[in-house]
Amino acid sequence: MIKNKKLVVSLCAVLFLAACSTAQFGYRFLDNLMRWEVNKYVSLVGQQSTDLDQALDDFHAWHRGSQLPVYSKFLDQQGKVLATPVISGAQLQQAYNRAMSLWQVSARQLLPDLTQLISSLDEGQVAQLQKNMDKKNREFEDEYLKPSREERRKEREEKMVERLGKWIGSPNDTQLNLVKQWADALSFEMPPRMEQRKLMRQRFEEALKVRNEPARLQRLLASLVVNPEQNWTPTYRKYLQFNRQQTYQLMIKLHASLSQQQKDKLLSKLAGYEQDFANLSRQ
Repeated sequence: MIKNKKLVVSLCAVLFLAACSTAQFGYRFLDNLMRWEVNKYVSLVGQQSTDLDQALDDFHAWHRGSQLPVYSKFLDQQGKVLATPVISGAQLQQAYNRAMSLWQVSARQLLPDLTQLISSLDEGQVAQLQKNMDKKNREFEDEYLKPSREERRKEREEKMVERLGKWIGSPNDTQLNLVKQWADALSFEMPPRMEQRKLMRQRFEEALKVRNEPARLQRLLASLVVNPEQNWTPTYRKYLQFNRQQTYQLMIKLHASLSQQQKDKLLSKLAGYEQDFANLSRQ
């Protein structure tokens, strides 16, 4: 596995691929997807590449056997919550906390191999890694700093409408208005996000400097990969919490607005993913 927080998070995010696309097809290619993600940042050679292949194969097998049944049960629980007439912010927060705890389990599983891989990087690979990290940061700035607030607001609104279409079908006028109100209320302050990105980059640079001290390296990586909230600045934490609460309120209102047809589609889709996870875990 590999590198800075952004990459490792992106690797772990692939674990939830099934919730974003065709579950059984996508999950079978999880190890390849993770290899491709690693290669975006650094070129591995010889034993490094062999070790990565083995680590990813082992991780994939572990994840399929031990985690997918848990994901299936989690989705079943969420289906029961969503089947009720009313949902609360507390229930949404509980679901978020549970999802994050599941992600942390996988992150911890990846941590020893991540530590080993980073420890094996030579100076040239570290330079390549840093160069690609800088490139990703520039791409982030291009995507989020250059557009106006209204452009970013509109993009967020359009993405939410697109997601709703996948889960409940075409939103009605009331639901579209709720999404617009939500997008209007979101914070789009960039300073907290940029400040946080710089801090995480600094933390990862510190980890790279001690890559010849595995125990210390693993402790630093754990704070970046498993418990990233430990590194959040107060302003970034406040920014995230505000937007999360806005999103919870949107979900509560949207849930209350669902027609029976929309709710049936939502629950059917959720049950489909639940079954996909269950089937995959037995393969």
